[in-house]
Amino acid sequence: MKAKTFRELRDRLADPLLTALTIMLAILLFVIGPLQAAGVVAVHNFGIVFGLVLVAAVFIVSESWIAVAAILLAVALIVVATVIRLRQPSIIDIYLESSACLITSLTLAVVVGRAVFAQGKINYHRVIGAVLLSQASVHWKTISPSPAI
Repeated sequence: MKAKTFRELRDRLADPLLTALTIMLAILLFVIGPLQAAGVVAVHNFGIVFGLVLVAAVFIVSESWIAVAAILLAVALIVVATVIRLRQPSIIDIYLESSACLITSLTLAVVVGRAVFAQGKINYHRVIGAVLLSQASVHWKTISPSPAI
């Protein structure tokens, strides 16, 4: 992809992706979190899909390979935790999942913070991005796995 074409794509999609990320995180916080607490769904299944969508969104919003690598690391940790949990549940899979949630939250906070507070016109998507920024700080605490094995 040519640099000019990518910049045009980024300029067109960066702000709407802030809103999309906020919606995804709201679903994670207010739907998946309570379902996991009730034992209906395991967060690691949703975490893999959530992480893969985040990779594309984070790259377009930030243009940073470091941010993409951090999200991919978090996805890899969730995959390893899932394999460990399927073979023999232990405290290690809980630590891996919690680490993945922390990495994801910190990466989102940096990426969205840079996008929200960048120079330019304030618009609806940036305000929604600020909401995402405030939610990301509590994301890993809310979605972290329960200590019960």
